[in-house]
Amino acid sequence: MMISTQANLKFKCLLPNLKKDYIEKSSIKNFNWFSKALDHLKKNKDAQTHTARCPGIINYLNYVWVQKAYQDILIKTNGDGETLMYATAFKQEESKYGKYIGPYVHYHSKEQLDDFLPINKRSLKTIIKIQSPYLVTVPDGYWLLRLPVAYSDDDRFTGVIGIFDRTNFLNVQLLWHELNSEQIIKEGTPLCQFTLVPKNNFDIDITKGNIKDIMNTGLFDGR
Repeated sequence: MMISTQANLKFKCLLPNLKKDYIEKSSIKNFNWFSKALDHLKKNKDAQTHTARCPGIINYLNYVWVQKAYQDILIKTNGDGETLMYATAFKQEESKYGKYIGPYVHYHSKEQLDDFLPINKRSLKTIIKIQSPYLVTVPDGYWLLRLPVAYSDDDRFTGVIGIFDRTNFLNVQLLWHELNSEQIIKEGTPLCQFTLVPKNNFDIDITKGNIKDIMNTGLFDGR
C-alpha cells in the first residue's frame, strides 16, 4: 500500500492488510465544531467576522495532511501523574513486518523527556508513543513538519511537534492530559497533522510604511 501527496511525499504501509488508508488530506468539514460554527453563521448572516469565515483557520485545515489511529487504543492512568497502561486488540509487532515496527503503543519515560523539557504540568509525565506502520520518504530539499492537531475536537491529548527528513516511520508522541481515567482513542481519531517545509533559508525585510499605501496595492486582506 503506497500513497503520495502532490509534492511527492511518499508513504509505505508495512501492514498490507489494513482495509483503508489512515493518512489523508485534512478537511475543515471533518471537525465537529465547524458544523456548529456554520449553523451559527446561518443565523447571523450579517456578521462581519466569524470563525466559519476565518481564512487563516480554513486555509490551514484544508492544506495540511493528517494521520489517524488505525485501531482503538485503550489508555489507563491511576492519578499518580506518571503510570500508564495501554492495550490494543491487534498486535502489530506480531505481524509479518512487526519486528521493524514494534508495538503500536509504546512510551517515553519521565527520564527521557519530562526531566528536561518544559512539559505541561497538567500532562502525564510519561509520553505516549504511537509507533506508526507508515514509512515516509521526504523529498530532497524539504523537511517534514509534524504538528499537533490544530483546533482539535479531542482535548485529551496534544501531539508533540517535530521535524525530520529522509525516510522515517511517521511515529507520533502524545502528551496525555487525562491523569486518572480510562479512555479509548477510537479508530479514525486524528493523531497529528503534517506538511512539507522547504529547507531553503530565507531572510526577512522589515520596513516602515503607510497603511494607505499598502491598502492601495490591493494585496491587503484585513479579515
